[in-house]
Amino acid sequence: MTFDTTNSRIAALRALPPGSRIHLSGICGTGMAAVGKLLHNLGFTIVGSDRAFYPPMSEVVQSFASQLFPSYDIHNFSVRPDFVVIGNSIRRDNPEALFVIENQIPYASMPEVFNALLIGTRDICPTSIVIAGTHGKTTTSAAVAWMLECAGRSPGYFIGGAPNNLPDNVRALNLTVPRPHRAVVLEGDEYDSAFFSKQPKFLSYRPDILAITSIEFDHADIYVSVEQIEGEFDKLVKLVPETGIIFWGDERARMEQLGANWKKELRCALLAYGAKSSSDVRILQ
Repeated sequence: MTFDTTNSRIAALRALPPGSRIHLSGICGTGMAAVGKLLHNLGFTIVGSDRAFYPPMSEVVQSFASQLFPSYDIHNFSVRPDFVVIGNSIRRDNPEALFVIENQIPYASMPEVFNALLIGTRDICPTSIVIAGTHGKTTTSAAVAWMLECAGRSPGYFIGGAPNNLPDNVRALNLTVPRPHRAVVLEGDEYDSAFFSKQPKFLSYRPDILAITSIEFDHADIYVSVEQIEGEFDKLVKLVPETGIIFWGDERARMEQLGANWKKELRCALLAYGAKSSSDVRILQ
């Protein structure tokens, strides 16, 4: 099996039996640590490597990893893993990345793990809620997950921060919830996924409901203009099915224009939110 496409990597992840040994290269990143917690809670054996381990992330990863390596080295694979998750801090010339590819060990990126094992297919989870935007997505993701929790929906989620009201920043889907009520909430990051997948993380997700809080120029190390960032969000909105919903913040003129364009191009429901009298969903103070 080849691992040169997102679909092939996701299929390989879904085929992994519980108990498989999974190595995380770059395990101390916030997102990668969340991946490790999710995989551990799903019954996989987690090992990982990073350049250094400092609190608080060192304490987090020590809580679920059975073995940690304080450097990137091919000797970390003396016990061959069944799968490797490669963080976006890992460069193509990293010794572990080179070893994985040369030895044809199955591998994937962080967002591909969330696609395969947190969101899953619509047969398992009919509603995937993605919160995107250059600012505000962590707070909004936490708020949406908390609202669903209070409504008794027990959602699965990934939040790129430490929420106050929830027990953790990642949780697998609760399969005891009746299928029509199952939902996952994901923070959708516009930063790229990995050296082998130079696309925003959010393009690996499956949005049935999408909220876009804001689009501004950010991440100057990978984007050259706000127009380039807007182009990636254009790709994201087109992933929403006709039965889905897009909420978008209309506080800025550029966002108003983007929303007007999307309404012409897309067939799903689009609702602008903000404090304006013209907003479809008004924020009242």
